Amino acid sequence: MTEAASADVVLHNAYVVTMDGALMVLRNGAIAVVGDRIAAVGPSADVLAVAAFPRAAQTLDLAGRILLPGFVNTHVHTLQQLARGIADDVDLLTWLHGRIWPYESHMTKEDSYASTLLCGIELIRSGSQKDLYAKHHNTADGRIRIWFGLRQIMNATDRLLLETRDAAQELNTGIHMAGTVEQQVLFPSPNAASSPLATACSPAPPPLPWESTVQKLYRRLIRLSAYHQTMSAPISQVVNSAEAAAENNPQYDPAKDPKRRPTKSKDPGWKYAFWPDLEDKYKLQCTLCGKIVPSGVSRFKKHLAGGFPIVEKCPKATPEIRKEFHELLKSRAMKFEVMDLDGGRDGEDAEDQGGASSKVAAPASSRASSNSGKRKEGMSSYVSGASEPKRQTKSIADELRKTLEEVVSERHRSKSVQRTMKDYGTKSKEQKDVVDGHVADFLYENCLPLNIVNSRSWEILLESIGQYGADYITPSYHEVRIPLLEKAKVKTDALKEKHEKAWKEYGCTLMSDGWTDMSGRHLMNFLANSPEGTFFLGTANVSAESVDANLVAKLLGEQIEAIGPENVVQVVSDNGSNYKAGGRLLMEKYLTLYWTPCAAHCLDLMLEDIGKIKEFSDCIAKAKRTRRFIYAHTRLLDLMRSLNGKKDIVRPGATRFATSFLTLTSMWSQRQSLKAMFVSAQWFASKLKVTEAGKAAEKTVLSQPFWNSVENCMRASQPLLRVLRIVDGDEIPAMPEIWAAMDVAKTHIKNALEERKGCFLK
Repeated sequence: MTEAASADVVLHNAYVVTMDGALMVLRNGAIAVVGDRIAAVGPSADVLAVAAFPRAAQTLDLAGRILLPGFVNTHVHTLQQLARGIADDVDLLTWLHGRIWPYESHMTKEDSYASTLLCGIELIRSGSQKDLYAKHHNTADGRIRIWFGLRQIMNATDRLLLETRDAAQELNTGIHMAGTVEQQVLFPSPNAASSPLATACSPAPPPLPWESTVQKLYRRLIRLSAYHQTMSAPISQVVNSAEAAAENNPQYDPAKDPKRRPTKSKDPGWKYAFWPDLEDKYKLQCTLCGKIVPSGVSRFKKHLAGGFPIVEKCPKATPEIRKEFHELLKSRAMKFEVMDLDGGRDGEDAEDQGGASSKVAAPASSRASSNSGKRKEGMSSYVSGASEPKRQTKSIADELRKTLEEVVSERHRSKSVQRTMKDYGTKSKEQKDVVDGHVADFLYENCLPLNIVNSRSWEILLESIGQYGADYITPSYHEVRIPLLEKAKVKTDALKEKHEKAWKEYGCTLMSDGWTDMSGRHLMNFLANSPEGTFFLGTANVSAESVDANLVAKLLGEQIEAIGPENVVQVVSDNGSNYKAGGRLLMEKYLTLYWTPCAAHCLDLMLEDIGKIKEFSDCIAKAKRTRRFIYAHTRLLDLMRSLNGKKDIVRPGATRFATSFLTLTSMWSQRQSLKAMFVSAQWFASKLKVTEAGKAAEKTVLSQPFWNSVENCMRASQPLLRVLRIVDGDEIPAMPEIWAAMDVAKTHIKNALEERKGCFLK
C-alpha cells in the first residue's frame, strides 16, 4: 500500500469483503476512496497510518458494519421476480421440484405480467444497457466488459435479434446468451470478416468445437437482414411500414388504418380498437380513451364493459356501449362452455390472435373426424374398462360430453356454495328425497362409513351411472370378484408405469409411515411421491420384529432397489431415533440421496415438548381426568350432552399429542355448559358428587386458574396446529407455505405468551 493523494473518504472499523484471490474478509478493515477509485484497502491501522489519508475530507467510523463490493444484476428470469425468498439455499432438485415449478405452475397471466413489469422496473433503476456500457465498459483495467444479452436463440423473435445486433454494432461490443456452452458467446463467422455484423463482436477466434451453433445464429441474422433488405438501418425503420407512413404523413390516423385490424373478424370489439404496434398484436389501443389494453380483444371488451377487476374500465364509454358489451360477454361465456366440451376454442379467443396467426380453423367435420379416435378412447375408458374398445356409433351428446374425471374435477375447482334444487335438473324435491333415501339405506344396511359420500370415487360412480342412463345393469357378484378385479389390476399397473416414467424423469421421494391397525399389528407403509403424484408401493408387517435402525434401513433399501437408486432423491420418515439411524445408514450406502424427517412428526414432537411444560402438563392431566370421569358415567354424559347441544368433548387429532390440545380446545368452547352441569340440581342429587373423582372433576371445572391454564395452552398450541393442518393437507404441496407458516406461528406464540415469558422461554 503506497501513499496517494489526499483521500475524499476513508471508511474504517468495518468488516471488509475483498475481491482478492483468497476472497479475504478483513476484520476492523478500512478503505480509502480518491475520486471514483478505491485507493487503498487494508486493516484500519495501516490505512489510517498512511500520511495522506488522515487528511481525508471525510472519515467515517462504521462501528463493525460490513463493506461489500458493488453488485450489478446481469442475469434475470422475468417470471421468477415474485419468487424471491422461496427457493434460497436449497439443492437443485429441491429448487426445481419443490419450489420453482410448483410456483410457476400456479401463476396466471396477470401474475406473469406483474412479475415481468417489476423485473423491468428494477433493471431500469440499475440503468439501461447503454447507460451501463458508458459507465462500466472496459473499466477495471479491461476486466469489466458490457455485452448485450439474449435468453436463447429458440425463443428470441426476429425483431429482438435484429435490434440487438444493431445496438451491438453501434457500440462495437458483443452478444451473450444463457444456456449451454454452445450459446454462451456470439462471434462472427470466420468467413464474414468484412460483413457489417463483424463490427458488432470481438475479432473471430480460432475455430472451436461449438462454432457450428454460432454460425447457425449468424446465418439466421444474415437471413433476417436480407429479408428486411438492409443490414445497417435500425429495425424500427424497416419492419413497420405503417409507422414509417405515420412519420412521413402528418394526416395519417392509425385508428383508421384497415391494416391495424383483422380483416375477417366480425367481433364488435374492433369497432373501438386497433393495433398500435403491428409487431405486437396482443396489445390493443382504445379509440375512445386512448388506453392500451394487453392480452387481446377478449380483455379489451371487458375494458369497454367495465366492472372487471383484471382491467381498468374505459372512462369515455357510453352507457349504451357498456350495456352492449356486458350482454355480449354474457352470451359469449355460455358459448365458450359449450365449445369447451368439444375440446375446441371459442371464436372470441381465436380472434384474440387476430392477424398474429395465419392458421385457419378446420371445418367442423374435419375436426370431428380427427378427434374421433381420442374421444372414443376417452369414452370407452369408463364404459368398458381396460378391454379393447368396440366399434360403435355415438351420439353427438356422447361426443361432446366431458369425461367423468373432468366433470368431478371441475366441480371441485369451482368451490361453489351449497347447491340448490335448480342444480339437480327438472326433478322435484320429492323425487330427490326418494333417491337420497335409497343411498342412505345402502350405506346403513351394509355398515359402510358415511364419509364415503365425500370421496372422489363416489362422485365419479354416480356421474358415470347418470351419464349411462336408466338402462344400466349392475355387474354380477362374479364380475366384481374376478373380471373387474383383474381389469382394476391392469389399470393400477398402467398407473404405476406412468409414475415410473415420472420417477426416471424427475426423481422421487420415498416415504415411510408406521402405524398400528385395529388388530394390533405394527405395519409400515411405503409410498413414492413425484410431480406425477403419490403412489402406494406396499406394506410390511413388523409385529414380530424389533424395529431398529438395521430393520428400517433394510426395508427402505428394498424399496429403493425396486424403484432404482438413481431415481430416489430423498427418503422421508418419522423423526424417531431408529429412523434417524436408519436414514444415516441409507445415506452411507446410497451417496446420492438424503434422509429428511417428516414435518408432521416434527410438529407432533414440538407439541409433545410443549405439553411437558409443568404449567401445561398439570392442565392437560386435569383435563384428561375430567374427561375420563364424564365419559365413564353414562348419566353424567347424557346430562352434559343435554346442556351443550349433544356435543362431545373428545375430538380426534391428526397425531396423538395433538389430541390433548384439541381436547382442551373443545373443553374451552364448552366451558359454560360444563360449569352449568356441575352446579345443576341433577349433579347435587347424584351420588357421584361425594366420590373423590367427582369432587376432583367439580373442583377442576369450577376453578378459574384451570381455565386460565387452558387458555395459555391454546395460545401456545393453536399456531402449531394450524401449521399441522397445512402439512397434512393433500390438495397442494405444503413446502412453499410451511416456512412462512412457521415464522408466523413463532411470532404468534411469542406475542400470545408475552405476559408468560417463563413459559415461552422454556
